Amino acid sequence: VQSLYSSQLGGIVTDACMMGINVDESLVLHGHGVYEHVRVVGGYVYQLDDRVDRLMTMSDRANIRLPKKWHKDQLKRTILETVAAGKCMDGTVTVLLSLGRSHGVAYGLGAPDNAGDRAMEANLYIIVTKEHPSRAASDEYLRGYRVKTSPIPCTYGYFARLKSMDRFQDTMVMLDAQADGC
Repeated sequence: VQSLYSSQLGGIVTDACMMGINVDESLVLHGHGVYEHVRVVGGYVYQLDDRVDRLMTMSDRANIRLPKKWHKDQLKRTILETVAAGKCMDGTVTVLLSLGRSHGVAYGLGAPDNAGDRAMEANLYIIVTKEHPSRAASDEYLRGYRVKTSPIPCTYGYFARLKSMDRFQDTMVMLDAQADGC
């Protein structure tokens, strides 16, 4: 990882020791978060407008209310600043939006405590990963991949259009493929 923006930290870090996501974050505990991947090739961030639009649509669908300061232009700017801080010319940007830190709250529903109901505040994480130069010339890339149809059912409808942190189904498909050498 080259750089990380964290709304919890309030900025961008490039020191790996400072990079992390809290264990009480809703995307970690409950899978309540959405994400988007954006490619960086030759220093150019591809399809940034479309990806940010899709991310904002998914956050609405996942009931993750963004603070007003995270409007489209600000999200794009923060992504570009994080890529620049990581000095990444070729790689991947992963943008994560989480419902927020749990504080005894499950799935965005307030749970009474001594201080009363606490409002969830969405959190933003931007992870910039540099592509390893040898990956493009790897045997797998040049040879191709063996694929199969998995018996694990696909996601349909509403959830098929929502890239959420709940990746259990994807994990099961990958495990099935790996067991058959795919």
